Amino acid sequence: MSTLKYFFVRLYFLLISLGSYGQSVNLQEIGLMPNELPECSGMAVIGENAIASINDSGNDPEIFVLDTLGNIIYHTVFLGFNNNDWESIAYADGLLYIGDFGNNANKRTNLKIYIVDISRLLSEGLWAFKGEINFSFPDQKAFPPAETSKYFDLEAMVVYKDSLYLFTKNRTKPFDGLSNCYSLSRKAGTYKAFKKGQIFTGQGLMHAYWVSGACLAGDKNPDLYLLGYDKIWRVRDYFNQSESLLKAEEFYMGSFGQREAICILNNKFYIGEEKVAARDAKIYKADIPESPKDESAVIGESLSLESKQFSAGIELIVPDPNLQGQLYFEIYSQAGELILKGKSKDCLIEGDKMFIDTKSLGLGSYILNTVLAGKPRAFLIKKTRN
Repeated sequence: MSTLKYFFVRLYFLLISLGSYGQSVNLQEIGLMPNELPECSGMAVIGENAIASINDSGNDPEIFVLDTLGNIIYHTVFLGFNNNDWESIAYADGLLYIGDFGNNANKRTNLKIYIVDISRLLSEGLWAFKGEINFSFPDQKAFPPAETSKYFDLEAMVVYKDSLYLFTKNRTKPFDGLSNCYSLSRKAGTYKAFKKGQIFTGQGLMHAYWVSGACLAGDKNPDLYLLGYDKIWRVRDYFNQSESLLKAEEFYMGSFGQREAICILNNKFYIGEEKVAARDAKIYKADIPESPKDESAVIGESLSLESKQFSAGIELIVPDPNLQGQLYFEIYSQAGELILKGKSKDCLIEGDKMFIDTKSLGLGSYILNTVLAGKPRAFLIKKTRN
């Protein structure tokens, strides 16, 4: 990011920091990143109090292992590797997955993930190359695509069971706040990634809502956490979600920085911030936000759509009459423009149905963002003639 652009972005966040954020996480600065990690772009827990980390493009193909104070406890160079643009790492079962898939211009055709066995790295200083995953996005047809379709930059990856999951960094203009989600086999080979759906992070300045990192909390049914420059987003029980478009729950960090690495160790987030202009690279930690028991399930079941296609009006189903007075909604165009917004009082309520009048909307696709009793949910909807 240029110094001038960074100045304006920081000015924007200084202004909005004067407002009320709502949910937040309290960042605790551990200290400065080691000089060897000026552009930390990925973190993964690989052992007890051991966090692997990498630099992104323009740096050597190296792995640094940090302790929880940010000190380097091990370092190795992966000879024979190229760091075209390393942007994320994930670890499971002794294997480290290194994502060489940074794609700022959305025109790369050589996206890959290296697989390295590091099960003996800390004990004996040994590692072994286990192959690579070469992949492409099934929905990318042009390199680069049009400005309105630049969904294919990539800086976030997690591993779960037998798959890798990728979450793209949106660079669309105008910005629409959607991150594409894909899955891949963990085995070496050449694949077209499977598109799982999209996550809506929010509308506004691109740098405030694009996704730059990811991690998981929990083992059996983990929550997904996505990292941004001033926010962390959560999608509860992510791998059991069936909706193709999910609205992420956001937590503000209270300050802005080029944060592109996140992991969870000892029930705390560890977050890496890159060196930008006169701001030093830093490492932070923060408590994971609590998840009230069963609350998300209750709210999620309490609001649904009659149909994602509509004509004169959108029909929401809200069975609990105690919640029907607690609705807030927004409708955005695919270009990210807010078209319509309102509250419960603006809806016609008949039994368990709430009707949003959409006669003023033209034909086409929209994003419906709802907040019911403080819980957000988003839907991709389409207005048709019938």
